[in-house]
Amino acid sequence: MAEFTITVYSGIHAEIKGGNVSGYNNIPIVLDPLSLSYSGFGAICEYDLVVSSIVGLTDIVLLKNGKNSRFSAIGPGNCQLTLTIQDEYGNSDTDTITITIN
Repeated sequence: MAEFTITVYSGIHAEIKGGNVSGYNNIPIVLDPLSLSYSGFGAICEYDLVVSSIVGLTDIVLLKNGKNSRFSAIGPGNCQLTLTIQDEYGNSDTDTITITIN
């Protein structure tokens, strides 16, 4: 008789597709905060994007539009962009990337 060991993992994972990114003055950068984010516990019901640690950037615009979110700014400079997701059971995770404008 054979024995099997099966490991089942459930988790929640936030990830902005593409990771750290560079762009140019006032040209939108497409961000996808949802394609690689998931929860093994339940459906993702909420996500938020927050800009922080701003160095040298002005006129920051952040459009939170799911897989077609957009970021633009005037530089040169950089900032941090943090994604937070939450599932229907209150589990959450975050991912932070650096955006650099040349």
